[in-house]
Amino acid sequence: MVKTDPICGKRGIIEAYGHYFCGKECISIYEEKYNIKRERGYITGAKSEKWYREKTFLVILGLIVIKALFVIISAIIIAIVTGLIYQFLDKKGLIESNENVVEINDDFLILKDIKKRWKEHRFSLVNVKNGVIDIIRNHELIYK
Repeated sequence: MVKTDPICGKRGIIEAYGHYFCGKECISIYEEKYNIKRERGYITGAKSEKWYREKTFLVILGLIVIKALFVIISAIIIAIVTGLIYQFLDKKGLIESNENVVEINDDFLILKDIKKRWKEHRFSLVNVKNGVIDIIRNHELIYK
């Protein structure tokens, strides 16, 4: 079937009355021209049509998701480049190094340390309460 609007001759995307129409205005004109009473609410129910849902999805995808991904990927790239520049400058001695660095052994593994601390810690309501109280009392230390 030819997908040309019988009223205006443009490409039709809404199927109604055995034809394809470019918009609801052309459907109304077609109904008036041929004295057709509406079988279905093409004008009021146009939002439930497949073409409308697909276009809405593409608009949302284009406006929100793609731009959000661009921002996230850009932030990751900036973080990596900044880290590499910092490491390069630190190796060359061009930036001031931190004096409060703790030296660790070459055989230190963070996962091994986490497992060890996890096994040693006793989880209880009292420990959680004491931890929260310590955080509240010492919160100024975090911001200094």
